[in-house]
Amino acid sequence: MSSIKERAAALNLAEKLCVRPQGPGGTTKPVQSSSIWSGIVSHLRSTVTVKRRLVHLKSHNECFLGSEAADVVAEHLANARGLEVVNEVWQEQTLLRLLNLIELPLLEGVLQCTSSPPAENLVARGNPDLIYSSNHLDRQILRAFRNSQEDEWLCAALDCLDFLPDQPVVELSRELPHCESCDGEPAGGSVQQRGPSSEEQTSPSQSDSVQCKLLLYEALVKHYGNTSRPPLLPQPMADIYTAITDLLVSAEMGKALEALQLCLKLLPQSSREELHQLLTFMSLAASPQGVKVDKEVENRLAVKKSFARAILDSKTLSKEKEDLLLVFMLSNVKEIFKIPGSLHKGVSEKLARLAQGEQPDVTGSTISPQASSRTHTETTTNRELLVLLNNINLDTKISSKERKRLLRQFYQAHPEIFTQYFGDSAAIEL
Repeated sequence: MSSIKERAAALNLAEKLCVRPQGPGGTTKPVQSSSIWSGIVSHLRSTVTVKRRLVHLKSHNECFLGSEAADVVAEHLANARGLEVVNEVWQEQTLLRLLNLIELPLLEGVLQCTSSPPAENLVARGNPDLIYSSNHLDRQILRAFRNSQEDEWLCAALDCLDFLPDQPVVELSRELPHCESCDGEPAGGSVQQRGPSSEEQTSPSQSDSVQCKLLLYEALVKHYGNTSRPPLLPQPMADIYTAITDLLVSAEMGKALEALQLCLKLLPQSSREELHQLLTFMSLAASPQGVKVDKEVENRLAVKKSFARAILDSKTLSKEKEDLLLVFMLSNVKEIFKIPGSLHKGVSEKLARLAQGEQPDVTGSTISPQASSRTHTETTTNRELLVLLNNINLDTKISSKERKRLLRQFYQAHPEIFTQYFGDSAAIEL
């Protein structure tokens, strides 16, 4: 079995994680360059001194010194570099810790998923200036309504609206005429009612609360039930999901939880926040003590049917393993988004080394990547040779004479492997 350092080196982790500057003809991702430029402009506006100045005996209003602006920009870029570095260390250490727990044949898909947030999420949360003022007002009204609530179910559902496009949010805000009268009873009170069609007697405020919840539920189901939306757990991480479900089947719950925590830490921040909020809402909506969201089936099955595909839709996992992973996530929603202590420790130690001027490679090894790659290749070859030798020795379809001939040839080519398998005295019998 190869060590973690050998596996990381063979996967060329150092090269995949390094950030290369763009060449003269290169291009930068629009989202990244736009974010950097916006940060520079914002910092410049808030820092430089703008006032009336006299230049060449001529007065100019609202000016700043170019030298001062250059210093401010240089300082901002230095701080930013210290930060887009901290983020790299977090990603690097997360991957290394994950490789300690599970086998990953390839890292390309995992690395691809760490930097590409869904474009639709950027509109509602990252770029408020792009929202029409009237739509923005509807969101503010719903947010104010959410802040007045104490009902966990209502709060979780309203929080999910931050991730929906403008149109369904506006439509929903205009379909909630009685929301202002909701008292926001805690879960376990009026939420046990079955909606407007319930045979039980309900007070006006209780009926309004149930109606609000059903409208919110329907809006979220419509959005997350859209089959054109990619799942929040991206397909390129399928190897990680498979490994986690294998740990669950083996009842290794501690390892499974940590592997899932690391997996979710690798997601873009916007996807991670949306997944957290959606799972929180699903866990509350699935409760049998909650408002009845479907007339025919129990809440747990209704919620799973409505939202499962928005969480995970893998082409390689079986339906049973997808269900197992989803149930585990819902059962541990308060734990899976925490950062493992081992990861905190690794990041702290790496940042401390960087602060002292050291530049170790990502594996923490002093050997070169080429040497590590060679070692990994040799280890893999030796393992395959042992498998071949074992097959020759145990194959019942060949005669004793043929087996002895093949073993003699193997010994002549790889005596150390032969000795490792049979012992020092076995060669005498050949």
